[in-house]
Amino acid sequence: MTKKPEHIADLPAGLDDHALQVLMKEYDALRDLYTQAESSAQGMFNFYLSFVSTVTGAFIVLYQASRLPSSLVIPMLFFVAVVGTVYLSALIGRYAHMARYARGIAAASRL
Repeated sequence: MTKKPEHIADLPAGLDDHALQVLMKEYDALRDLYTQAESSAQGMFNFYLSFVSTVTGAFIVLYQASRLPSSLVIPMLFFVAVVGTVYLSALIGRYAHMARYARGIAAASRL
């Protein structure tokens, strides 16, 4: 018999050892998925922050050096906006997965 963690409430009387093992595996899987989604969202945000900082820095350096044609300003800003929109939608998806996993973990811990 597996030992159940202290943070999980007493299980209903109808659950046997096999059901408890299945629930514990599901609980562990949800915790792992939550952790992976969280680290993935943080990694995506850090990459986008680095990307925007690099593009902004390049824009400022080229603008100060007067080597940036004014016709490139709008396309560069549009490119950054499009990439930002794509990354924002991906981050929203990751946070939605994290919320689903958190609800599953909360439901499993109430059993």
